[in-house]
Amino acid sequence: MSTTTEQNKAVIRRFFDAWNSRQPDAFDELIAPDVVRHCEATPGVEARNLDQVKEFLRQDTAVFPDSVQTIKLLVAEGNLVAAWTTYEGTQQGQWANFHHRGGRRTLISGQCSVSKAERSQSGG
Repeated sequence: MSTTTEQNKAVIRRFFDAWNSRQPDAFDELIAPDVVRHCEATPGVEARNLDQVKEFLRQDTAVFPDSVQTIKLLVAEGNLVAAWTTYEGTQQGQWANFHHRGGRRTLISGQCSVSKAERSQSGG
């Protein structure tokens, strides 16, 4: 596997590490400012830029304060990286389409999340 592919996978790992450790400011180095978040688990929750993704993490943390996303499989080809993950946490309130029922929830992604890793290049 090429160094670039391994670097792109490392970016995705760092993203999940930042998410799990509740460090949204680390996203500044990992996510493009014009990111658009898509997720079938929370279809009514939109995040159309970096600040909204950070706010999404804050809201998610308020409802699932102990949540952890675990990478089960990470596959990369070129500048695309797909992560198969589980999400586990104790629900403390209503969140998107997840009615508050208390207790722990475990979600397993039914499909891969694809992230396009791009690096800007300066011409010269």
